[in-house]
Amino acid sequence: MVRGSRASSATTARFEVDFRRSTEVPVPAELIERARTEALAAGYAEGWAQGQREAKVAAQAAQARARAAEQEEAQARAAALDRALGAVLAAADQLAQQEVPVAAELESAVLHGAVELAEALLGRELAESPERGLDALRRVMALAPETGTVTVRLHPEDLATLGAPDGAHVVNGREIILRADPGLSPGDAIAEQGTSTIDARLAEAIRRVRAALDQ
Repeated sequence: MVRGSRASSATTARFEVDFRRSTEVPVPAELIERARTEALAAGYAEGWAQGQREAKVAAQAAQARARAAEQEEAQARAAALDRALGAVLAAADQLAQQEVPVAAELESAVLHGAVELAEALLGRELAESPERGLDALRRVMALAPETGTVTVRLHPEDLATLGAPDGAHVVNGREIILRADPGLSPGDAIAEQGTSTIDARLAEAIRRVRAALDQ
């Protein structure tokens, strides 16, 4: 406040802020715009990171579903092979249990026809299966002992489809030695463990069924 003789010559000072009405200090527009821009940038970065995380999780889930579908398809093919062989044995049991006598000639013809049909179905399944080697490996391992090192021989083409070279491999904590055997037919497998041999050749299985029918 100015007093005395200086008061008459003093000029009135004007302020942008009306102290009588408000105590708020005005914020420059450029600061407001800068804060808004920084907030938008921070929000975009967080949204991008969140989107990347969600995309990664979705991709992993899709890969897991694809692997599960492949495993289900391979198991379905192996089950189809087992059903084809089982159908032959089931037909034999059903005919044997029928109360109405069936002529020996007719029974033999029906059973041999069923065997030929099963053999044809197996041949077509093997020709069309892209995982013939994996099917053969699963079939022979299902018959092998559950523990100990086992050597499995496969047709060279079937071994190639596995993407695994000759030699020892650890599967589920168990050592499996794979060997290519050109003497085997496609789709066949033989496992050896110690003095035990597991013969999972499809042609041999058909031969045993035929021999049983001819007895």
